[in-house]
Amino acid sequence: MVEFEATGLPLEQLQAQLYLRIRAGPRAEASGSSRATPERMAALAHGQQIAGDHVAHMGNPARDPRYTLHRFSHVLERFGITWRARGVTAHATAS
Repeated sequence: MVEFEATGLPLEQLQAQLYLRIRAGPRAEASGSSRATPERMAALAHGQQIAGDHVAHMGNPARDPRYTLHRFSHVLERFGITWRARGVTAHATAS
């Protein structure tokens, strides 16, 4: 997340104080998905509230990391959070 000033957007486009930086690319620019919208910020704030902190475990710590990543992918697909459905991808790291 970055402050509005760090986005480089003109002041008249100010919609929030914090913005989610979305990695830009040719597809993102074409679809307009490189913008951090108030809806995306609300989703991020909700996720942060649920997670507790940035090192919170996503699944059962007793499970194998491969199982956790498989479940992560399954949950995202179940709720339509895929490149095909929404033009976004999610990334997780196994530790």
